[in-house]
Amino acid sequence: MLQFKGAVRTAITWFTLFLFWSAFILWRYGMQLHHYISSHSNLFAYELAVRTLQSDMMSQGMIPFLTALLTLTAGAVLSVLTLLCWNIGFFVCARSVLTGERLLKRTGLIRQ
Repeated sequence: MLQFKGAVRTAITWFTLFLFWSAFILWRYGMQLHHYISSHSNLFAYELAVRTLQSDMMSQGMIPFLTALLTLTAGAVLSVLTLLCWNIGFFVCARSVLTGERLLKRTGLIRQ
């Protein structure tokens, strides 16, 4: 069986979390993102104005592009935050376990 160590394992975990978070955001907030882009985006307004001036010669792809960009950005940020929280949690738990073990060795309840 393949064993991944260090940076490769972290990259695989990050990419898996990235895909999970991106799919979740698109599934849960896709229509809200679409509505927000249609009503608040300056880039969408510019693209709409240019398309109107060119008599609809350009393809209509700005909303899907912006939706994908926002979804992937949010997925990347959430995957980094998830890994950060996991590492902090593991550090806190491991530190308390090691401290408890050290105290038990000092009192003689655990033989060395």
